[in-house]
Amino acid sequence: MLVLGGSNDGLIAIGVGDKNRGALYRVGANNSITPMNYAAIVPYNIGPNRLAQDSTGFRMDDPQETYNPPEGGRDKTVLAAMDVAWKDSLPDAPNVRKGQPGSQKHEQGGWIVRDSRSLFNFWGPQTYSVVRWAPGSRDEIQSSPKPVGAVAAFQTHPNNREEGYYIGISSVDLNWMNARQNNVPLIIITTEGVRYYEPANPKDE
Repeated sequence: MLVLGGSNDGLIAIGVGDKNRGALYRVGANNSITPMNYAAIVPYNIGPNRLAQDSTGFRMDDPQETYNPPEGGRDKTVLAAMDVAWKDSLPDAPNVRKGQPGSQKHEQGGWIVRDSRSLFNFWGPQTYSVVRWAPGSRDEIQSSPKPVGAVAAFQTHPNNREEGYYIGISSVDLNWMNARQNNVPLIIITTEGVRYYEPANPKDE
């Protein structure tokens, strides 16, 4: 078990063994250990936090899913831009069954770009910006050409299970992420929370 840091009522630790890897615990008085929810320490909220957990911690339902946000994924500017994109995708519009016309929901997305450092901010914290894509349809979105400095991408999935949609990455999204011309981590914002994916052959810049 690895201690991550403190909370208002104790230390927070994460399981690192094979059985409990990724599971979170609160370490209280007298070293008491209590399982806790990931949502309790997520520092931001885009839609409902995903609470897919079982006795061994998080269930990784999709191929190439990861626990960790990519570079730039916790940057305040990026988080604010993703929040705007999520709202722009109209996730709270009335439900319409998959395959039926009339839905107002549509996918949004963009690139997360590492800003170049100038002489004046070379020693300062790394900053990031977002290059939004043109709005997509209810079921898909087309990315713009990958800009210089792109370290990740994100897209919204505003449809929900009640409408007949799978919550997670699609085969189209997976192929897009793994394509040589893209090859960056992908953040997918869903009605059940935020999910992170790594390309099959990540390339360090």
